[in-house]
Amino acid sequence: MLQPVASDEEIAQQLVWWEHQISLLQLEASMLTAELDRSGFLEEAGYNSPTDWLRFNCHLTDKAAGERIRVGEHLAELPMSVVYLRDGEIGYSHLTVMARTAEAVGKVFDERKLLGLALEHTPGKFYYKSLRRCHQPSPMPEHGRGRAPADQWRARSHRWRGGAERTRAPGPEVGRPR
Repeated sequence: MLQPVASDEEIAQQLVWWEHQISLLQLEASMLTAELDRSGFLEEAGYNSPTDWLRFNCHLTDKAAGERIRVGEHLAELPMSVVYLRDGEIGYSHLTVMARTAEAVGKVFDERKLLGLALEHTPGKFYYKSLRRCHQPSPMPEHGRGRAPADQWRARSHRWRGGAERTRAPGPEVGRPR
């Protein structure tokens, strides 16, 4: 008997459904990782770090293990993101960016500000948008010739782009009063 062939649309819907299931499983794995880390089990198991335990026992890369740990550590700061993940509005990759940002900025982390970006963008674009939103250097005081750190970087990197005629290395004098 012939099996009916699924349409491309049906296959696409199945793929979206499966990826959502994977995100839910990754969230659950992060929760379990946090629980094991809090209990001390991962330290007592004789491995150098919780990351090593996950790498060897769960067959994860260093990056994936670090993401499980980071998301698990910051779940209390991400309640709305978890709801949106469970509803299929964002994926686990969005959650990893949120957790990474929470870790980087500390007490000033505001989930609400970033959640709008997560809902608008793919995880990759969200990562870069969150960097710009949360990690912008504050401008240096205006005292004549000083520049903000980002401007100093642009000035240095611009000098090196484009060829051999730009051989002068950027030195400490860039952006500093003389």
